[in-house]
Amino acid sequence: MTPSADPTTLKMRDLCDATGLNRQAIHFYIQQGLLPPGEKTGRNTATYTPAHLERLQLIRRLQHERFLPLEVIKDLLSAREDRYSDTQRGFLRRLRARLPGEVLGEVSGEEVEAEGLLDAEDLHDLHRLGLARLRADATGRLFVNRADLPLLRAVAGLRGAGLQSALGFGVEDLRAIVALIDPLVELELSLLTGRLGKLPAEDVAPLVERTLPALNELLARLHDARLRAALDQL
Repeated sequence: MTPSADPTTLKMRDLCDATGLNRQAIHFYIQQGLLPPGEKTGRNTATYTPAHLERLQLIRRLQHERFLPLEVIKDLLSAREDRYSDTQRGFLRRLRARLPGEVLGEVSGEEVEAEGLLDAEDLHDLHRLGLARLRADATGRLFVNRADLPLLRAVAGLRGAGLQSALGFGVEDLRAIVALIDPLVELELSLLTGRLGKLPAEDVAPLVERTLPALNELLARLHDARLRAALDQL
């Protein structure tokens, strides 16, 4: 691929090479309002920006990792418009780069089942919900990202506590919980960018790492308190 001379300016072929999409697919996304049009430079030519590439990559992730239809993706993208300025997005990217990386490696689906966690069907459901990274090798053998094991253990813990499929409970129920968690995460990111966005990312990263355990504990306690209060009012 021969990139454009200006690193902030991309041509259609750059978008195609970086995403694996063809021109027709990208033009379709533009026509459907999923992607803003480029800046016209001629009758049949236009230039694009890294924001266009980032949007296309997000669309692909939502399609292939969350299995969302384009209509739903369009609604999600519309909700995200103007949520963060370019400065805020830059700060969040720098912060992400400064946070410790995930534990590398994978565990096999057999190991997950042997630990008494979840079966292959559960793993596929969690992957479809975007809650577990699942890979199948050429023989169909499943592998899970090791960093996802704590979540798998938490889901298995609900099963062990009695929320069994025989009672109608399943991994699919997590979809509603994710729908509630996502706005909370957006709020947290807004607070970070609004109050700490002017600080160097290398100074904010240790603060985030220190406060995450306390925040998780606080959320767990708040949930427990509010649920018990709701039950007391019945």
